[in-house]
Amino acid sequence: MDYLNKNSKRLAKLIVNKSGGTAAEGARTYRVTLPNEWVRLIGLGDENRECEISLEGGGIFIRPKELETHDIVRITVYENDTLLSVITADYTTRCVWTLDHTDDILRKPFGNCLPTWEVYEDYLESRCMPRTRAGLKDYLDQIGVYEYEPLEIIRKTGGRMAEDYIRLEVDG
Repeated sequence: MDYLNKNSKRLAKLIVNKSGGTAAEGARTYRVTLPNEWVRLIGLGDENRECEISLEGGGIFIRPKELETHDIVRITVYENDTLLSVITADYTTRCVWTLDHTDDILRKPFGNCLPTWEVYEDYLESRCMPRTRAGLKDYLDQIGVYEYEPLEIIRKTGGRMAEDYIRLEVDG
């Protein structure tokens, strides 16, 4: 499913309809029209119409229903107590989504682009002690991680580095 890593963005208008029948007065339904290619690329269409929609960190995500069994990890990125971004990574399909809560490009984990899996892995590694650092094995033993696995190191250390105030919280 490498197609999910395409850098695609489009402006759309929300379609607002008055609800009818026995709906409460003033009730509305809301819709957004999705591009055919996007729907097809995520595995939805005439043959597979069941999907999961979720509200995550202030954004709405649409996924095929089958993704419910995937290995999903959510990483919340903070600077001090300020929420910067929420990163959602699907370890089954190796796809990454990010929802930024800042407009400052220098404070976003991936700048202004959608990350590929490789960029995501590089970001995780950038929040860890370098692989080549002397005494790495002793450090890993001290934090209870027995091989150099950036996500596990971040679970233990919060991805904290001496040169900034960024911390990462890992769920999943």
